[in-house]
Amino acid sequence: MRYDECSAFSPGSHFPLLQFTCPPENLGKLTSVLTSQPELVRELLASELVYTPTETTPADEQMEGKVANLVEALEEHEDTLRVYTTLDTGAG
Repeated sequence: MRYDECSAFSPGSHFPLLQFTCPPENLGKLTSVLTSQPELVRELLASELVYTPTETTPADEQMEGKVANLVEALEEHEDTLRVYTTLDTGAG
């Protein structure tokens, strides 16, 4: 298990925001451990499964435009929760 310290701080607080990552099958265990340790974790803001690409695909302008249009159309659909892509647009 590894963690990355974010550069942001909680609003109105001097405590840093931390992002923990783990394999999907360990998410429940990690959440349980964090919420049972108030001396270590003041407040848990979120616990969710987030997909991050292990490999990205370089994008040319044409492909970037097509994918952006597709992502926008998918995000506008009422049944869509999130859209993930491995296309590396240089943003983020």
